[in-house]
Amino acid sequence: LRYTCFNMEKAIALMQPGRESVVIVIDYENINSKNSVPFSVAREFLNTMSSHYPERLGMCIMVNASWYFSVALRLLSPFIDNVTLAKLKFAKTSQMQSSAPIADDMTTQALEEKKQSFSGNNTDVRLYVQPKYLLQDYGGNFTWTWDYPSYWSAISAVGKNYTGNSTDAARNAELLAWCDTRCLVRYLKATKFNLDQSLERLAATLKWRFEYAPDNITPEEVAPEADTGKSFLSGFSRDGRPVWYMRPAKQNTTTHDRQLRFTCFNMEKAIALMKPGIESVVIVADHENINSKNSVPFSVARDFLTTMSTHYPERLGICILVNASWYFPVALRLLSPFIDNVTLAKLKFAKTSQMQSSTTIPDEMTTQALEEKKQSFSGSNTDVRLYVQPKYLLEDYCGNFKWTWDYPAYWSAISAIENN
Repeated sequence: LRYTCFNMEKAIALMQPGRESVVIVIDYENINSKNSVPFSVAREFLNTMSSHYPERLGMCIMVNASWYFSVALRLLSPFIDNVTLAKLKFAKTSQMQSSAPIADDMTTQALEEKKQSFSGNNTDVRLYVQPKYLLQDYGGNFTWTWDYPSYWSAISAVGKNYTGNSTDAARNAELLAWCDTRCLVRYLKATKFNLDQSLERLAATLKWRFEYAPDNITPEEVAPEADTGKSFLSGFSRDGRPVWYMRPAKQNTTTHDRQLRFTCFNMEKAIALMKPGIESVVIVADHENINSKNSVPFSVARDFLTTMSTHYPERLGICILVNASWYFPVALRLLSPFIDNVTLAKLKFAKTSQMQSSTTIPDEMTTQALEEKKQSFSGSNTDVRLYVQPKYLLEDYCGNFKWTWDYPAYWSAISAIENN
């Protein structure tokens, strides 16, 4: 990961005035289970790039990628904004080698017409990198062999652009108080007790909390995001964890930065509501009536996932996706070989129609009866009532808790909770 950051810093240092992003060419030739990048490493790479190098990706061309890459992208495309989607391309060396030569110098019109001639996300690397500069491996004319000593000497000599960070004694004291024993344990668990990785991740979060100050977000700042009840806390799970409801169809703003701060505001309030011994939340995400007009843009969803996984490790107890479209479980099945079993077990699917037609689930159940009932479901399917007692679960999700969204009353109550 540090080597990845090293390369990005060198790329930034090489950018001419007016240039802000890089072109990435990823070669997937001969990738298999033995030499593929572990999911945890890929996740850290994506988290770091999206969190700390925003808008630095100009284009990413995946060369000779297996079929499931394009299938996964097609499944996820409804949730990816067009700007990001346009940056993800696929190319095949066999097709480039058999196609007509592409000139080094082309008019802007001719170049765009050629790019538009490809279907979907397919392309030719030579349309983004002139053949005279493109390696022969990818259809270019640049003759080369890997020469580590020469390359390393040259790249090491490239200067780096660096700006230091200021410090504040009072804020540092607050952060030290936040970083208690339970916090350290969460970071150790998140890295499977790899001390070096835990320290790196914790240091990144401390820096983030210093600058982003999620614990100091005021209700006034994010109040417009709460108006429709698209994201709110209500009640506790069977084992005492705060329940966080998310209803993306109620989306009412396009202020993505404030949306992310609203998410952090809710997480900080959920943490403040946790009783001793409770470390995580239960999320019930309602995907009913989601469409292209009200779905969360990919960039926002990515920032949400990045922030939660990077800066709130081990805070997710379970996430139940209610009435999710068919491609959610399909995408999860495709990605399951790259997701560790602990994380996979936290992702569940439920359908209100199936819960309504099933037998009644009581509020009080023995631990054994509860586990047997959970095990009776196939795959990642479940019933929300197995995690939240019906008396505390909203009627919308087959619970018995009668309610209507009352923004003034809710906002007054949640605003009064003091952050830890």
